Amino acid sequence: MVTQQYVLNKMAEFSRLINQTPTDGTEYLKLTKAYNQFLYGALPERDFFFIARRLDYPITNEEGAELISGAYNGQDYIKVLPLDSEALTILKTRLKRQ
Repeated sequence: MVTQQYVLNKMAEFSRLINQTPTDGTEYLKLTKAYNQFLYGALPERDFFFIARRLDYPITNEEGAELISGAYNGQDYIKVLPLDSEALTILKTRLKRQ
């Protein structure tokens, strides 16, 4: 089971490594690719940003981690954060197509 705390720890670890790595090398590219694969391995990036844009406030790291951990655990991540009915319908339709 992937917990919210595990996701937060991995996010912090990746951020630390990425920030310490020169941006002009292959190691930086490998790290950013691995980070994106971790973040969006279970939760499509498109859905994450759609949810984030539909909130009335900036998404926090804790909320992002909750979405990501829910997706990794096979939970219905579209119900994690308070979304309006139109956004829920759009996401449900998109998930049915996948």
